[in-house]
Amino acid sequence: MKLLLNLGLAKIALILSILLSIIYPLRVLNKKLYDNRSKILNTINERLRKHHKKIGIALILTGLIHGIYSSKTILSFNLGTITWIVSVMLGLNFIIRKKFSNSKPWMYYHRILTLIFLMLMLIHILVVKI
Repeated sequence: MKLLLNLGLAKIALILSILLSIIYPLRVLNKKLYDNRSKILNTINERLRKHHKKIGIALILTGLIHGIYSSKTILSFNLGTITWIVSVMLGLNFIIRKKFSNSKPWMYYHRILTLIFLMLMLIHILVVKI
């Protein structure tokens, strides 16, 4: 049961990560290919943006519970924990966004952290599969 719960939560976390990270690429795709006229892409993007914070919180909680049920200790130095910490940093980045200077807005750091998060998650998945 523990393994099934662990794997199920991992898949949920992966789906949540994809939903969270496709917002910007969808917006760029719509702008470049369709001159912002694709109603489908606009609708998807609006709905994802509307629920972005809730999905982010769900990802952090799902990742934490996944880590608790994994074979490694949650507060050990492993890729899963590091990936989870970066997801928490993404949330903190949003919370303290007003503290950032105008030269590099918070969104710049949010996107950089997102890329780091996605790379770590991919590496984590590949390492666990081996």
